[in-house]
Amino acid sequence: MKKSKTTCIIVTHDVASAFRIGTRMTMLYQGKIIEDAPPEQFKQSTNPVVRQFLSGSTEGPMLEGIPNAIATK
Repeated sequence: MKKSKTTCIIVTHDVASAFRIGTRMTMLYQGKIIEDAPPEQFKQSTNPVVRQFLSGSTEGPMLEGIPNAIATK
């Protein structure tokens, strides 16, 4: 969007696309901004919630304390 000097907000769970097109990444968690950085810096975040989201892991702080958050067979 630099050529047209416009701002565009994209909400997505498609991490690969977000990193490909984004110039700034912001992550909301429990109603608060927990990370706001350029894509390369965002990828290096030490925030455990951001790390879990980026890795796609089912283990981590996002599901702690939620009984039966992960379906088991």
